[in-house]
Amino acid sequence: MVQRIRLIIQEDIDPRIDQITSFSSRGPVQWVDPNGVTQTLQKPDIVAPGAVICAARFKGIQGRQLCVDDKHVLISGTSMAAPMVSGAAALVREAHPDWTPQQVKDYLKSIALDLGYPEHVQGAGRLDLSSLGLSQSRLHNLGGAVTGNLILRFEKLESDGWVIQKKVFEGSVNVAAGGSVALDQYWNGQGIKASEKGKYRVIAIYDPDNGADVMGSFEFEVV
Repeated sequence: MVQRIRLIIQEDIDPRIDQITSFSSRGPVQWVDPNGVTQTLQKPDIVAPGAVICAARFKGIQGRQLCVDDKHVLISGTSMAAPMVSGAAALVREAHPDWTPQQVKDYLKSIALDLGYPEHVQGAGRLDLSSLGLSQSRLHNLGGAVTGNLILRFEKLESDGWVIQKKVFEGSVNVAAGGSVALDQYWNGQGIKASEKGKYRVIAIYDPDNGADVMGSFEFEVV
């Protein structure tokens, strides 16, 4: 029994493994309302790295392993995972200042990495910042399934700003409910010559409701 406990602890303290630790809270959450009815709320919504995180050392903390220098220590728990999710939410809000808190939440859940655990253990999955970094190159749909016209407009950075070069794609595109579509499957740089050095971008305009809306862009450079 002692040996088994040691193995579990060793697995828990390895942050390189996408593992739900033994001390991570499981759902669902249940409570009895004022009317005596048991209510159930599915939790967690999402999980994030929270084991053995190198964090700033606060005054008076003792018995923690140092990391980087004597001003940082390894800490585990919700206090480490929560800032990662809130930071990701801030990045989403920066990119989409008009989104509601619910839209931000739904988006983070939609790009989470499925770790293969039950929903009451991992929620939608592990927060995936790599997907967040690529979010500008995808069409994201937070509502029901839609079909609309997609235009990809190719532009080049000149001394006086971005100059439209040509339209590289236009066509009908379906986006599943709560899903996303990678823009590079419709254009991935075809037609750009190696001699045409400079910075370029592709602007995506998606029109599902007869009202054009710039959804995002992706940039690249020919050097």
